[in-house]
Amino acid sequence: MPRTGLICLLFLVSIFWLCPGHSNAATERRVALVIDNEAYKDAPLRNPVNDATDMARALKEVGFEVTLRTNADRRSMLEAIETFSGQLATAQVALFYFSGHGMQIKGRNYLLPTKYRISSEVDVELECIDAYRLLGRLEGRSQRVNIVILDACRNNPFARKFRALNQGLSKLDAPTGTLLAYSTDPDNVASDGSGRNSPYTAALIKYIKVPGLTIEQTFKRVRAEVVNKTRSKQTPWESTSLVNDFYFASMGSVGGAVSSEASTPPPAMPPKPGDVQDYSNIIEKRKQAESQWAGWQSRMETEFRKVENFDQSPRLKPEEKASA
Repeated sequence: MPRTGLICLLFLVSIFWLCPGHSNAATERRVALVIDNEAYKDAPLRNPVNDATDMARALKEVGFEVTLRTNADRRSMLEAIETFSGQLATAQVALFYFSGHGMQIKGRNYLLPTKYRISSEVDVELECIDAYRLLGRLEGRSQRVNIVILDACRNNPFARKFRALNQGLSKLDAPTGTLLAYSTDPDNVASDGSGRNSPYTAALIKYIKVPGLTIEQTFKRVRAEVVNKTRSKQTPWESTSLVNDFYFASMGSVGGAVSSEASTPPPAMPPKPGDVQDYSNIIEKRKQAESQWAGWQSRMETEFRKVENFDQSPRLKPEEKASA
């Protein structure tokens, strides 16, 4: 290889190494199960099918293998979850998304199928899907990134029948390696929306396709946009114990182009009285970047010296150097 070619190759490798999210969807298996339920006899919803269909399409664009289930009964939901569980052994990223009715009974969260026979709280455990069942399937491999997204914090359709009148879903702690995302904060309700999608899913679909955002940055932008659009009536919330960095879209993915609307972050919310900006995380990231840069410079200098020594070697004839 000519000397100039070797130098260019080293430069390109270094740029690839420094880019955030460079080892993303191209080198890892991503699987997703998307379920939407809206055809409820007691309290039908309007947007879940649109939400799930659009979410499935967006996830495919960023490298996920997607299984989509629409208006599923309990048996269909359980079968889909078991099939999804079987894919986890060979996956580096696993994502579950649910849009529909969710409810909490005595501190436990349940996802409602479209068909059920519920007359009391006791029936809920038998007729609905316990969120803990899903989380249990995701445990066991700390190096995998697990993402659970619940746009299911609408009003409890059985609130008048039951003694427990808690709204929305209760707080769950994320197991190691997992991020739990809710369309609103615990014990509150989320809007179904007046457009094609719910406010939460509409924002999520937009920002997961923005290259270079960490998963934490993605959900922070989603939260800011939903708070702004709902006039602070709905605040998305996450619980996370991720141990690895994750990017939905790496630099240059999703066709390498994102609309200016998606690239521009929503207006920053004014700080609450007494809040103090914490710069420690920013400083730490800068130190890490400086350390990485110093290491890269050292490696490049070493490689350049190898090239120079090769070029100045007295053992090689001029014609051998020219062809190298």
